[in-house]
Amino acid sequence: MLLVQIEPIRNFFAALFLASIGMLIHVHFLWSHVDILLASVILVIIIKTAIITTVVRGFGYNNKTALLVRFYDGLLALLLSRILVVN
Repeated sequence: MLLVQIEPIRNFFAALFLASIGMLIHVHFLWSHVDILLASVILVIIIKTAIITTVVRGFGYNNKTALLVRFYDGLLALLLSRILVVN
């Protein structure tokens, strides 16, 4: 009962925090370093794909399944976090 009453306040402060972080971002700095930013994002995607594909292949699944797991890993992480929070 108490969590139901506190949740809107928690959501408000979470939104306020994210907005304040967003205001700290300097768009000019990001635009001047867009090459490094894009290279970092691509590198993270490639590394995550390699790691997840290797792990799934290690469990004996084929390449198609391994790549599908890679594209659903964000959803899987969200579901696991919800399960762990509830329990």
